[in-house]
Amino acid sequence: MESNLNKEEINKPYVRILIKDLPPEKEKKIILPETCIKIFSKDFSTYNHVNPNFLSFYYYNCESIQDFGWGCAWRTTQTFLSYILSKNNIKNKDISFKNLFLTYGGRKKLLEIYKNIYNNIPTYIEKTKFCPFESIDGWAEPFISQLISYDFGYKGNLFLINKYNEKAYAPKEEFKITYTFNEFITKIIEYFKQDNCYPIILDDAQISICLVGVKTNEDGSYLLLILDPHVDQKENGEKNIYYTRIEKDGGYIKKNNPQYNKLGFMIYFNKEKSWMGFMYED
Repeated sequence: MESNLNKEEINKPYVRILIKDLPPEKEKKIILPETCIKIFSKDFSTYNHVNPNFLSFYYYNCESIQDFGWGCAWRTTQTFLSYILSKNNIKNKDISFKNLFLTYGGRKKLLEIYKNIYNNIPTYIEKTKFCPFESIDGWAEPFISQLISYDFGYKGNLFLINKYNEKAYAPKEEFKITYTFNEFITKIIEYFKQDNCYPIILDDAQISICLVGVKTNEDGSYLLLILDPHVDQKENGEKNIYYTRIEKDGGYIKKNNPQYNKLGFMIYFNKEKSWMGFMYED
């Protein structure tokens, strides 16, 4: 494989990592539904959340792929796809990291899907370098998740929380819906009460996480149930199924917050913070 690539391509992290896989002893194990059921029943029984019977959690370095530091959005896409396929009892789809990355990393395939959705390709899409293979890091974003999901037969919606992030690869024009935090939290409170709810992918152009549940506290603050693929290389993925505490206005609460200091980032939603998202509704 390496002999068919020029030096510039070989030096791109996604190519280098896919050429050299992790040794078996360093492979992380996917968190399967039976473990999610135990964790949810023990720690999150008072939340409205997705059905853990269909939930598998994909995170850094699963499947012998060394994606620590760059593969979070591919992992949230895997988590979403595994849920929706399991819920619909579909078992013949390959959602492995390698297959998704190699199939949907390039421009040709993604433009083909886009044209199938919208019948044409606007000029701004043609001019934008939104594809993972066109970036220096191989990152995906909710826009890529949406295109992959459509190719699997499920057309979800993109949205923003507060505003568009100018650091994003995805074209601004693709986001037709913008929520304030109050609008978003109101929507997801009702959404996670439904039987037909699914993991929601959130991305701030730096990190990607799955939102899978919510709880409202008596003081009006919120607990958001998160599947966070940014698992430390020395840890088990179960520790990254946690809640984060959010103020009424979307601000971050440090006190008694298990998300605090997780790999150097905080999850919050007040006005200066921008999020992209992908959400599927039946």
